[in-house]
Amino acid sequence: MPKKGLSHEDTMLFRSAVGETTRLEDDKFRPGSTRPSPHPKCLGKDFRISDPDMLSDAPYEKTLTAGQSLLFSRNGISQRVTKQLRKGHFTVERELDLHGKNVDEARVSFACFIDDCITHKIRCARIIHGKGFRSKGGYPIIKSKLERWLRLRREVLAFSSALPRHGGTGAVYVLLRRKTAL
Repeated sequence: MPKKGLSHEDTMLFRSAVGETTRLEDDKFRPGSTRPSPHPKCLGKDFRISDPDMLSDAPYEKTLTAGQSLLFSRNGISQRVTKQLRKGHFTVERELDLHGKNVDEARVSFACFIDDCITHKIRCARIIHGKGFRSKGGYPIIKSKLERWLRLRREVLAFSSALPRHGGTGAVYVLLRRKTAL
């Protein structure tokens, strides 16, 4: 039976142009999750730590507070790009949550995560480090270490504390260099 508004000739013309068809059993569209994966995938390879200082547990001079914002950009990164990162204008493609990890676990997760992001050409990621309210030292240990680790990785072009809806001073947006051929 022709649809309302179509003549029989139009319906027949359409059917002859389309040809044989098979009705789908399930025509529901199920989009994939838009939320980034919370854990890095190491893919069975060894992670790489780009600087031996990341291995040392030497005390880091800079002690951050729970509410202190982080902001860093390498030479050559424009203020416009840094401002866009700070305002959350980049799409977060991957996410790492370091809650509940000790320094050693966080270091390994971080290194693996950054390597995974570079391998998969991720431009912007979010790392949730927490505010450190439950830290033994009374200050955010992982946040302080992460700030140092991010500066040591040359693949990190810039980072900034996240917007309040994305974790505020308990998370950072990280802008990464695209992998280049060697």
